[in-house]
Amino acid sequence: MKLIAVKAMRYAGKNLQPGDEFAASNERDGRTLKAIRKATDAPDGVSPTSSAAAPKPTPSENSPTRKRGNSYQTRRMQAKD
Repeated sequence: MKLIAVKAMRYAGKNLQPGDEFAASNERDGRTLKAIRKATDAPDGVSPTSSAAAPKPTPSENSPTRKRGNSYQTRRMQAKD
């Protein structure tokens, strides 16, 4: 059963992004993923645009830098003479 991911999720050991096409391992998994609105049926004959197929924009000097996530802040300390 061919499906398209609606939300980012992990399925069958792969990280899927919205718009990625994948095959459910069985009919039961396909129905479950559609019921919890994580996936929809893939249209016949038309392949969806994948996030991997889209070209990534090149970073420019004016673009804002990526915000760092919640993590520990480290400081480099050096002994004074």
